[in-house]
Amino acid sequence: MAGDMCRVLWNRASLQQRVVGVLVLVVLVCLPVNIIMERLLSRGSLSGGASPVARVGRGLAGESWGWGKSRDELEEPESDPGNMELLQESRKRYQAEVAELKTIAQSLKDEIRSMHVEMAERKAGDSVEDQGGKSKSRRRHGHHDRLGLGLREAGAMAEQIPKEGDGEYDLRCPQPVDDILMPLSPVRVSPIPDIPKIMPRPESLADYPVPAADDSRSCTITKCIDLGRCSLSRPFRVFLYDATFPDVKSPPPSSLSVVYEHVQHGVSKSGYLTKLPSEACMFIVVLQSGASPGNSVALFLQRLPYWRGDGRNHIVIDIPADMLPGMQIHQGVNYAYGNAILVSLYSGFSHQGSSFDLFLSLPYGSDPAEKDTAENSADLQYALLPSFKPSLLRFSSFEYKVKGKSDQVGHFVSTEDLVKLQKSAGSEFVFRLDCRQSERQLSLRTGHASSASEPGWYWCGSRHAQAKQSQSSTYTLIIEPLARSVVQAQQFVHALEQCLQFGSVPVVLRTFTYALPFEEVIDWGKAAVVLPAARVSELNYILANIFEDDIISMKRQGRFLWETYFSSAPVAVATLVNVVRRRVGLPANPMTTVSFDHHLLKEGNSLYKSLPSPRFLQNFTYDTLDRWNSAPGAMFLPPLSPYVNHKPSGWEYIRKEGDTRKLHPMIEAGGALWGENFQNYLSGTREPERFTIVLLTYQRPLVLYNALQRLSNLPRLDRVIVIWNDDKPPGDDVVWPSLEVPLEVVKVTRNSLNNRFLPLASIETEAVLSLDDDTHLRHEEIDFAFRVWRENRKRLVGFPGRFHSWDSRHGGWSYNANFSCEISMVLTGAAFLHKFYLHMYSHFMDERIRAHVDKVMNCEDIAMNMLVSHFTQQPPIKVTLRWTFHCDGCTDALSDNTEHFNERHQCMNVFARIYGYMPLIKTQAREDSILFKTRLPRDKGKCYTFV
Repeated sequence: MAGDMCRVLWNRASLQQRVVGVLVLVVLVCLPVNIIMERLLSRGSLSGGASPVARVGRGLAGESWGWGKSRDELEEPESDPGNMELLQESRKRYQAEVAELKTIAQSLKDEIRSMHVEMAERKAGDSVEDQGGKSKSRRRHGHHDRLGLGLREAGAMAEQIPKEGDGEYDLRCPQPVDDILMPLSPVRVSPIPDIPKIMPRPESLADYPVPAADDSRSCTITKCIDLGRCSLSRPFRVFLYDATFPDVKSPPPSSLSVVYEHVQHGVSKSGYLTKLPSEACMFIVVLQSGASPGNSVALFLQRLPYWRGDGRNHIVIDIPADMLPGMQIHQGVNYAYGNAILVSLYSGFSHQGSSFDLFLSLPYGSDPAEKDTAENSADLQYALLPSFKPSLLRFSSFEYKVKGKSDQVGHFVSTEDLVKLQKSAGSEFVFRLDCRQSERQLSLRTGHASSASEPGWYWCGSRHAQAKQSQSSTYTLIIEPLARSVVQAQQFVHALEQCLQFGSVPVVLRTFTYALPFEEVIDWGKAAVVLPAARVSELNYILANIFEDDIISMKRQGRFLWETYFSSAPVAVATLVNVVRRRVGLPANPMTTVSFDHHLLKEGNSLYKSLPSPRFLQNFTYDTLDRWNSAPGAMFLPPLSPYVNHKPSGWEYIRKEGDTRKLHPMIEAGGALWGENFQNYLSGTREPERFTIVLLTYQRPLVLYNALQRLSNLPRLDRVIVIWNDDKPPGDDVVWPSLEVPLEVVKVTRNSLNNRFLPLASIETEAVLSLDDDTHLRHEEIDFAFRVWRENRKRLVGFPGRFHSWDSRHGGWSYNANFSCEISMVLTGAAFLHKFYLHMYSHFMDERIRAHVDKVMNCEDIAMNMLVSHFTQQPPIKVTLRWTFHCDGCTDALSDNTEHFNERHQCMNVFARIYGYMPLIKTQAREDSILFKTRLPRDKGKCYTFV
């Protein structure tokens, strides 16, 4: 009843009356309860039934509470046993009353917070009133000032109260009243989906309430991202705000425009860009905060139409204004970004350990100011070999010291440490620690400044000079800076990326001040030697115990990381977007397929029911750390993947209830398969499947007809797709045979051998048999090769074999078609491969390789062999005795050209130079059926007659 009455009176009270009431209650809460309790005991007032609040009220109304008396002057109760027993009972009752008083105190704090929120809203609202409303605003500001003065007076009164106390009743006011009250700050409103909640928009920045700095944001995915906008029912999409900054009157700075173009290109490249905000899971805004005060940034963000008060589901890419070398990476201004993911450009400082924010580094040459330097890097080439370069470890930097700062922080690698290390290692460690003055100035110059204010290590010279040194050293030393300086952050990250790009293993001495690029998904231990900075004196021993195989592996892994995640600014932006996508738990975009107009599509009279391979079986299992750290990465989701494990032996026998699969009677009886029983039953550790034939032809209709006729009644064939590799469509005189499977003729837009490996949407099986129109193969050869491929899905399985060799006379690689006991390639005119590699060839392989194939009209099979070996680090598999094909009556074959082999020699060297090494791997074995050339009893049959 009393509580209801209090609420009614509170609602009817004016603001001034509320302030007076709060003052009275604050003073009540901060009274030293132990003195009050002892006075009550002396008067015997605790035996009454009044509530503790009522008794405190009587005391304030005029009853004596011992104000102005010392504790010794207070009356003490008598110490007879009866009084002691009464005192114990009173203490127990009072414990409950103390708990109730604590509850009242907490409610008062909450009420004070709400009053401050109300005042902040009124103060912001007053700024948009007309001129006639300013007096009202001033009156409200006067109420706020009087409230602050009253609270400070109450705090002074509390300080005058004696604070001695002991025992379990000591409930002294724990802190001044000013500390209890929250500072004025904008309220973080939890957004309601699809209903933007925007803070009031003051016309003047001076009236905008600048919130207190928050250095310790504790954002997580569940707390600061509305996953309701990232539903599994729709793909992951990103909305990019326009490149505008309303509070900047002049045109946007060039750095802002350039970075915005990179972001736009990168998001578009990733396939996640949408122009419809209703489809977006995340929103990206690019701004340049260093040129404006913090309240300007906050106001700009609050004005964004989808900010929703607290910025959740937003990615804010913040660009340092001038890239000042001595400029410290901003810390303590996170308040402006609310619950958004803050992406700092060029800086890996982790914002006091926050794993929610990210950073983005523009790769080498992405900044227009570095254009000349980027052009100078044309002479730099990646080379995996030799594994050991002229110097073992190289370091070229100078230590910049600032008096009073250099020795104030943790363990720092000093010049003296490196001098001692070089003496112990000898000539294998090449350290350049004393740079010329011109090199120092060049290193420190970034943006518009040319001086530094933070201690640490800085490059000797330009990035180009650093890259050349990385090219000539097995390892490159990189010291993680301690100072939060933009220049040091730039040089730290770019040194790491240059090592990956030019084939030097980075040795990173970490102070754990910065986060390594995308380290939540990238395993840097596979591409670099990462050690605590305190291990600097032990580098000689550590590097001496890393063997050549590991060095090559780290170099190859580093090159993969650079090409996949850092090779250009758009690629780096696409990587950042994919990291965010992975955080919210949505699968990547599917790899794109290619469709053309069908000139002819014959359904056929199939003896076999169509059996397309199931697609997108790894939506939520493909995006693992293993996939992020192995080719081709996890930026896109393949509909069909060769990276799947074999089922355990017995999967086809041990089945769940209701499984109606039929096994071969001989298998059911525990017998063996041979002869026709084996040929008619596709056993193994895979589900039954079929394959698609892709046949390339050019202006040879009769040869094509014969090739298609030979495919009639081929077992386990799903469909035949003919690539009509001619500018003119097939005429009416072309005769098409009737097959038992669908026949599709695709008219491409131009004549190119790269068309052989197009990821056509009509290919519905994982297995693809690539054929030339002049290829002659028996059905049992094709069937056996298909079975071998099913057990080796990541590799090429083909018939004619070829190999590569090193030509010492000409100092390069040569292509060889002679008989040999070793092969490293199979001709793709007759080879099985996974559809996954069609995507890799057409969209992910270096475009310079496809361009060279078009230039020489040759070598597409070499390119595919190198691509698969580069991914798998395994050789192809040759099957059966076939070494070459003879086509009677065939004319106009490309291999008849006298320059054919010279072009293939050239291709070997061009492709190897692009990869940075020779990816092809030799093998000394081929596959034949198990019972091939085995003598058998007369009642047994072989697997195949001729295979």
